[in-house]
Amino acid sequence: MLMGIRILLAVLTLTLVGCTKAIDLADYPVHRDSALEKFRRGDFRAAHEELKAGAETLGPDRVLFLLDRALILHAMGEYERSNYLFREAEKLLEPISYEKPTELRSINTPNLWRKFYHGEEYESILANVYLSLNFSLLGRDDEAIHEIRKAEERLDRLRTSAKRAYATAPFFRFWPGILYERQKNFLSSNQDYLLSLKEAGEAEGLVKMSLLRLAVRAQDQNRQSGLQAELGLQERDLVRLHQELRDQGEVIVLLANDFITLKEPHPEFSELAYYREPKLKFLKAAVFIDREEVGYTKKVFDVNALARANFSAKLAQFQADKAAGNPTGAIKRERMAEQDPNHRRYRGYDQVAKLTADLRQWATLPAEFQAIRFPARPGIHRIELRMEEADGRRGPFRDLGEVEIKRAGEIKVLSFRSRLE
Repeated sequence: MLMGIRILLAVLTLTLVGCTKAIDLADYPVHRDSALEKFRRGDFRAAHEELKAGAETLGPDRVLFLLDRALILHAMGEYERSNYLFREAEKLLEPISYEKPTELRSINTPNLWRKFYHGEEYESILANVYLSLNFSLLGRDDEAIHEIRKAEERLDRLRTSAKRAYATAPFFRFWPGILYERQKNFLSSNQDYLLSLKEAGEAEGLVKMSLLRLAVRAQDQNRQSGLQAELGLQERDLVRLHQELRDQGEVIVLLANDFITLKEPHPEFSELAYYREPKLKFLKAAVFIDREEVGYTKKVFDVNALARANFSAKLAQFQADKAAGNPTGAIKRERMAEQDPNHRRYRGYDQVAKLTADLRQWATLPAEFQAIRFPARPGIHRIELRMEEADGRRGPFRDLGEVEIKRAGEIKVLSFRSRLE
């Protein structure tokens, strides 16, 4: 009996030691920085392997390991495996609250008091975006439309019900417009393109050309004339477009550009993390088909702006609570810890550690998404791009691979992740 109790205690001790190691505070930041360095230089497989243990271990940062690995698999073209990890991450992401911003998170440095990370609002939305991209690249457009609709509905509800100051990104309507057009559902495609036009920004020309293509297909002379004038097209341009729609297919390139800005401690509130205004190395990409330049990508989704708006909502809530004399959830947790007579024994520290900003985040996300569409004759074509800086300097050619257009009217989608070259 005594021997059995000793064995049981030994097993429990080993389990607790294993759990402590699994939630070591340094684990995710250390592995994240190492994986990011590999990812930035294009060594996707090594970056993926760097995060393996964390994704397969139960710990407070598992959702981040899963999200980073899923995105890296997307960049590697392994879309089924990527979707599996995104689905696993979805189980750990916190349901979005449409009343108050996700709780302001602060953390203590001791191991066992670390809070499990369940994602920011915008991270939950981006998980659906990447699921949609994966499904589309697998040729499963119905599922792709379902996922992007989920993302768009969440974002719209946050704007309307929760009064978040999230801007409308044209991507959430432009992307399903592409998918519907690929399915020959031109009515639904036209509706989505029209909605994406409301806040298209620099992608206005891209969206209007998409609408013009549908107007030509529908033989709508009034819409053709109006869009032709808005786009500044000559009659010969319209004739060429008719020929392209009759004889050629099309390639759409989605560019995930640069990296999301990493969180930093707020200069005024030590327990609050925020995002600086980003400084991107590359502003756009020149795209080539068989070494012939076809144009530049246009921004359709500013991920950094979404993250900053997420922070702004939290800051407003933080300031309102402070003005009302209500402590934040993080401060409440610290006070509870201070009142616990056993907290020193549990933590292994002589005093309560000072609250610091929770800087954890989904770090492999891009800063923005850009897109371009261009015609391609039936056959096999080599697609490449060159990233371009603000001063016009271009990086080396980056190969997106070969694409085969089998028939006129076919639309092929390619995805590319830029890196810091």
